[in-house]
Order: sequence, then C-alpha cells, then structure tokens
Amino acid sequence: MTSRRRRLRNAGLGVVIALAIAVAGLQLSRSKTFQVFGGIHARADTSRPLVAITFDDGPNVTNTPPILAVLRRHGARATFFMTGENLARHQDIAASVAADGHEGANHSYSHRRMVFVSPGFVREEIEHTDRLLRGAGFTGDLLFRPPYAKKLLVLPYVMREMGRKTITWDVEAHDTETQDAAALSSNVLDNVRPGSIVLFHDGGPPKPGTIEALDKVLSVLRSRGFELVTVSQLLAAGT
Repeated sequence: MTSRRRRLRNAGLGVVIALAIAVAGLQLSRSKTFQVFGGIHARADTSRPLVAITFDDGPNVTNTPPILAVLRRHGARATFFMTGENLARHQDIAASVAADGHEGANHSYSHRRMVFVSPGFVREEIEHTDRLLRGAGFTGDLLFRPPYAKKLLVLPYVMREMGRKTITWDVEAHDTETQDAAALSSNVLDNVRPGSIVLFHDGGPPKPGTIEALDKVLSVLRSRGFELVTVSQLLAAGT
C-alpha cells in the first residue's frame, strides 16, 4: 500500500472514529438513566404505590398558584424544580410552594443547556439558585434537574464533587408540546407505575391544559391507590 493510500485510509478511519464519539456523546447527553459521574435517578426502585409529580421552570405567576390549589385539593405533595431567574422574580410564589409543604429543587439559574460549559459556570448556576431556594424557605437537601435533562461530562463531575443527586423522569406529560388536557392525562396515566417520577411544567406560557390534566391525573392515581409524594420521599422509599 502506498503512503498516500495509507494516509487516506487513516484519515477516513479518523473521521469514522470522530463521528462515533460525537454520536456517543450526543446519546450520553440525552440519557435520562445514565451519566458518567455521580448518581442519576429517573425513578425509584420500589413496588410500593408511590409516585412523585414534578414541575419544571417555575415559579410562574400564572401557572403555579392554580397548580398549588389543585395539589392542595387532593392532599398531594410535589417537587418544583425552579430556575434562579424565576425565583428572583417571584420569591413570594416560591414561598407559597414551601408553605404548602412541597419540595423546592434546583433547575439551574439561567436554564441554559449544561453541555460544553466550564465547571465554574455550572457551580455558580447551582449555588446562586440554591441561595434563592433557601431564601424562599426550603430546607434539607436540594435536588437538581439539568435544563432539558442535558448533561455530558462537566455537569456530572461537578454534581459528584458537590455531593448532589441528578433527577430526571420516566413519565412525561409533554405539556410543552400540547395543552390538550385529555392527551396530557393519557400520556401520564398510560405510563405511570410504582416509583415513577412524572414531569409537568409550571413555567412558560399559560398552561390551562396542564392544570386540568393534573386534576384528573391526581384523581385517577388516588383511585388506583397511589400516594403522591416528593422526589426525596420517593427515593427514600426505594431499594
């Protein structure tokens, strides 16, 4: 084989390897059940009839108060993954979440995708939001959910160094895609099982379908014998 052909073959092999690494990295960044460092939890391993309902991207002046009213009516506890920017704007609503006995958790400050960022950026995003959560009245360990569930190497590494749990989900209402309450209810009720972590959103535009679907989901889950708990309570019950 000539040196030119050998160079071309090696260059082609290098491109294939680079593409394989890129694809693997993309899949890793999207995975809700695996990360390179530290613990990640998409659900709890339990046969007990426990489910954790979670909300992302709040607190929100339009959506969070009526969601709290629905949760209150059903006697359900939930976990709210809040962004620091919205916490800074709506500390009073966050304080209402805490006063109702729900769990407040960290969803970063700016809601930027945490891939290809520095450890210092990740740490500041988390610590700034932690301070705002504490100021709203939340105590105990603070869980973390990456924006868009995206992570690669830096975020998991920092999470491990901080001794923090990464929380994703195994059931999604898809309420950023539609506000059809019937569809949202089906998306949850057709897939939920003991130990599930369910994703809704209270941030962003008005979500009347989310509020209506939540009311139905909680009613049906109660009729099926499920207890609605926080993520921390759910993980504590897991084996």
